[in-house]
Amino acid sequence: MKITNKRKAIYVAALAAAGALLLSACGGESTATDGASAPATAASGEFPTSGSGVVNLYNWTDYIDPALLDKFETETGIEVILDTFDSNETLLAKLQSGATG
Repeated sequence: MKITNKRKAIYVAALAAAGALLLSACGGESTATDGASAPATAASGEFPTSGSGVVNLYNWTDYIDPALLDKFETETGIEVILDTFDSNETLLAKLQSGATG
C-alpha cells in the first residue's frame, strides 16, 4: 500500500491537531466559580498563599541551605518548619509510624 503525498499531509495535519488538543488540555487553572463555594484556604488543604501559612518540610540532613529557607520566608512570609532525617531507615520508620507535624 503506497501512501501518497496528499495522504501523508493529511496524516501529519491530523497528528498536529491531536497534539495541539492534548497540549491545550494540559495546564492552566479553572476560572469557573459557582458563587456558592468559598475561596480555598490553607485550612482546606490548599497550598498557602503568599504572606500566610506554614510549610512543613521533611528532608535530608544538610541538604538545604538554611540561608535559602530564610530568604524564602522573607520573600513570601510563609514560615518553613524543617525536619530532617539522616538515613533511609529513619525516613521509613517515621513514615510508617504515621507521625504528623
